[in-house]
Amino acid sequence: MKDVWNFVSWQWKKFEFWQKCWIVSAAFFGAAMVSEPPYVFYLSLVPMIVILGSMLKWVVWDGSQEQWRKYQKEKQELLDTIKNSDKLTTK
Repeated sequence: MKDVWNFVSWQWKKFEFWQKCWIVSAAFFGAAMVSEPPYVFYLSLVPMIVILGSMLKWVVWDGSQEQWRKYQKEKQELLDTIKNSDKLTTK
């Protein structure tokens, strides 16, 4: 039994943050499914926040990072073109 607990602990440490969030939110969702009416709302609020947070991160943060990389690449290409423009005109 101790080996099982050690394995679960080891695996938990290997999970990324988003995986831990989804596991915890699934536990809260399961608890909400078997709870009485006043607690259903509060227990189901946690998975909703995790889903909304994940979506916002995906749309805002990840999208912005990708656009930033494209901007930096395009800027670098433009600077390279400007630097090498005299080499192209002399030929």
